[in-house]
Amino acid sequence: MYAKFRTKLLASLAVGAFVGVALGSMPARADDTSAEIAVLKAELRRLEAKVDAQSKANAQTRAQLSSYPVPTRKGEPEILACPVGKFCYKGLTITPGGFFALEGLYRDHNLESDIDTPFNSIPFANNKVGHTNEARLSERQSRLSLLVEGKVDPVTSLSGYGEFDFLGAAQTANSNESNSFNPRVRHLYATIDRSDWGVHVLAGQTWSLATLSSQGMVPRKEQIPLVIDAQYVPGFTWTRTPEIRVVKDLGPDFAVGVSAENSQTTFSGTNPAPGAVIAQSNNGCGFPGTTTTLPTSGDSLLNACNTYSTNQIPDFIGKVTWDPTIADHKLHLEAYGLLRDFYDRTDPVPGAPSTILSTGNHDVYGGGFGGGIIAEVVPKILDLQFSGLTGQGIGRYGTAGLPDATFNSVTGAVQPVSETQLLAGAILHATPWLDIYGYAGEEFQGAKFNVGSASGFGIGNPATIAAGCLSEFSAAACTTQTKSIEQATVGFWDTLYKGDFGMLRGGLQYSYTERTGFAGAASAAPATFGTITPKASEQVFMTSLRYYPF
Repeated sequence: MYAKFRTKLLASLAVGAFVGVALGSMPARADDTSAEIAVLKAELRRLEAKVDAQSKANAQTRAQLSSYPVPTRKGEPEILACPVGKFCYKGLTITPGGFFALEGLYRDHNLESDIDTPFNSIPFANNKVGHTNEARLSERQSRLSLLVEGKVDPVTSLSGYGEFDFLGAAQTANSNESNSFNPRVRHLYATIDRSDWGVHVLAGQTWSLATLSSQGMVPRKEQIPLVIDAQYVPGFTWTRTPEIRVVKDLGPDFAVGVSAENSQTTFSGTNPAPGAVIAQSNNGCGFPGTTTTLPTSGDSLLNACNTYSTNQIPDFIGKVTWDPTIADHKLHLEAYGLLRDFYDRTDPVPGAPSTILSTGNHDVYGGGFGGGIIAEVVPKILDLQFSGLTGQGIGRYGTAGLPDATFNSVTGAVQPVSETQLLAGAILHATPWLDIYGYAGEEFQGAKFNVGSASGFGIGNPATIAAGCLSEFSAAACTTQTKSIEQATVGFWDTLYKGDFGMLRGGLQYSYTERTGFAGAASAAPATFGTITPKASEQVFMTSLRYYPF
């Protein structure tokens, strides 16, 4: 535009000068004509400078206007440019997400379970149902999500995120004629971020701070296994519970964070008698493994037929992360500590001989230490990872579902059980469309029982009868607990379509899992204690077809 304007200006001035000379007085002297031309050239230079200055001013104005809201009439809200693929409302940016899925599975031993695998329930040989196969189709892992973001000022951001699936199962849920499964909260939280302070606050339900991240402690950047199985892989450390989290950036690569997370305790083993141990609550619907006396309130918002442990303080986690780039290879390293409190009350049964040495409330602490590493071994092609957690009373943080604690057979106090969780994985980005993965994980726990206590007390008690675990037709009991869960799994995700209408992906997974029990007794005779070690295995094939419209 500027070049055209200057060309027209020069042409006009040249024509004007020619006409002036031609129509001027013939007697005019040559020196008068030269003076007029000099004046015209000076005027031309002045106009060129003015045009240049105006062009620069216009460019600056356009750059400034591009960062401002579109002007509106007085009293109307500002109109902001909305990013492609998002919705905008009153200054908020709204991003929908999720996918529609149909998935299938085949198990060589029936677990009577949906798209998730209850690893701690893999049947020993005495389980008749476990001698049958299982096939199932499921749409329930389909998800819907919504991210809402707002910029309060240049350094303060607010956001809210919700994600829901359909893996909830009310008491009336079944698949007889019409599936009746209900939506379930996966994530529901708000965040506050201050870039000038480097402080980030999260409040709501999401992955535990103990879950391995792929970048700092940024929400929605967790390193979740790529498997189809909704229960993931043994050795993967995680929970999704309400929490409040505060993270402080210490630079571009370092961050520290703390969280207080809702606590629950899982138990195994029989409660001591005589005495009533209040460690969980229910309303009489019944649950296996423990005996308790505290009923839930009739107007409680908790499901009356589920169990809820008695906890007085949340779990506390402190974590530090480092995200360096070394020779173009991205790394993520993290380490954390976990503190837990276990709480119950023991009261003697009236009229019974008191063998409880300690009555009243009992407070016992547990916890552990964990960490992980993710290495981009071949940039954009091969990623390797390793993570682990070890400690006392950490079972609820493991995918395998091993218990946190048992009970002291003398005092009735909660006894945290030692456990270790380990997971190794590899992800190969074979092509821009194809990801191939493999994981190997293990969770194992130590024995915790009072020496000389009878069968059923504690965990790993060699007096516990295990003879019946070896045969479908055995008349003996099978009351042993799980010592370890191990799994190896491989699979892939193939992007079948990606374009203006979203993305379509297909996946296949195979897993082999082995469950090993503590060594138990063949009979009640002391000479047979700890002589039988039951084992069981499970092979699972899973398929998935997922459409991501957003």
